[in-house]
Amino acid sequence: MYGHDLALFAGFTAVALAVAFRKPLHAFAGFLAIVLGRRFARGDRIELGGVRGEVLRVGPLTTTLLETPLLEVGRPTDAGRPGGRIVIVSNAALFDGPVFKNAGDFDYVFGEIALPLKYDVDLRTAERVCLEAARTATLEVVHEARGHLDERKRSFSAEDLEPRVYVRLTDNWIELSLRFLSRPLAVRELKDRISRRLFSALQEEGISIATTSMEVVGMAPVRLEGATPEEGEPSPHEMQ
Repeated sequence: MYGHDLALFAGFTAVALAVAFRKPLHAFAGFLAIVLGRRFARGDRIELGGVRGEVLRVGPLTTTLLETPLLEVGRPTDAGRPGGRIVIVSNAALFDGPVFKNAGDFDYVFGEIALPLKYDVDLRTAERVCLEAARTATLEVVHEARGHLDERKRSFSAEDLEPRVYVRLTDNWIELSLRFLSRPLAVRELKDRISRRLFSALQEEGISIATTSMEVVGMAPVRLEGATPEEGEPSPHEMQ
């Protein structure tokens, strides 16, 4: 019996240790996959475990990120919010979902402004206004990025760095998506500058922004059949 009890105790102990160290072992396995598979390294801009940022350190159990407002790290998202927090993510997150990595060393991202316009809008004029506002605000950064393109011989052309407008039809309005180039930490500032220029230019062109609110333009007269006006009140015909 003594030997049986000892074996049973050893079995329970092994199970308890396996449960207790499951997450650390999982994280260490993620570390091996990161290092041996060269998934990412210090200085890369990635998204791991739902956190976007620059890799500061890859440890045996965790990866330390400097949270940054990146935009094109696998999927479009709002890059305007401030970042800068130090975030420690378990390496086990490598197995829990996709890991997005910024392609290459091109230190620029794309911002986007969605503009809903009424269907009676002059589309060519609206597109021209959007492009002029974006080109004026991004002239410096586009010129700077072109030089980096020449050095790295990127797979896309210099024209891809220029602002672009994409059109999408919805049930309520025409949506113009204005895409523009920016430095990673300057998207909010550029978006503000472009939006201010857009607001003034659209007003000058008489272009209205579409909204979901309803506008009451008039009300037909109401007549109650069989109702007799009281003394001193106008009749329904007089009200009309």
